[in-house]
Amino acid sequence: MITKTTNVYNSSLVKESVYDFETKQLIVFFPSAEYHYHGVSADDYNEFANADSQGKALNEIIKGNYEFTKLEKEDVDS
Repeated sequence: MITKTTNVYNSSLVKESVYDFETKQLIVFFPSAEYHYHGVSADDYNEFANADSQGKALNEIIKGNYEFTKLEKEDVDS
């Protein structure tokens, strides 16, 4: 059974994402920060991950619909 999946994107904005099917947490990695979105449905994650543009999908599907925690690059690297 797959519990987590990681995707790397060819995008100038969204570098990578990790989705945990058990906790429903989506982590989206940007060049200067990472966002942890809470309670993301598997359907919304799949739509985001398979979109032609992850930046556009993030704005349309994820942002505004899920609570998040933002970690700045310096918080992540320390």
